[in-house]
Amino acid sequence: MNAQEIYPNDYDLDTLFTDYKNRKMNHDIERGSKKALKKIKKEMNN
Repeated sequence: MNAQEIYPNDYDLDTLFTDYKNRKMNHDIERGSKKALKKIKKEMNN
């Protein structure tokens, strides 16, 4: 098997190299989640 067969062109390679928490946080930020923004502000203050 070659890489093209395993991972087609539209395959999201981020799922292989990024853990779930980071992907979820990025998704929440993109959609404008107030909870995610609040968490970021809290981490910045610490």
